[in-house]
Amino acid sequence: MVDQLPNPFEGVLDCCICLPQPLVQSIRTERPTALVFFSETRRTPLLWFKYYGDLFWYLQHYDADYLTATKEVMGAWVST
Repeated sequence: MVDQLPNPFEGVLDCCICLPQPLVQSIRTERPTALVFFSETRRTPLLWFKYYGDLFWYLQHYDADYLTATKEVMGAWVST
């Protein structure tokens, strides 16, 4: 699967909704300039629906890139 990513890849890969540890390790090895978001523990689908709802709302209402929006939304989640 990693071979489908451009080389070099200098973007964000959001793999939070699954448990992709082997994939993350391969990406980090083969595409070291990629930034990979992932979760190390299983979360309920309801949590992810809420999080991505907030993230997409932020992206729709603010002139922000994905990385900035993720930092802002995750920061708000952690602080509440």
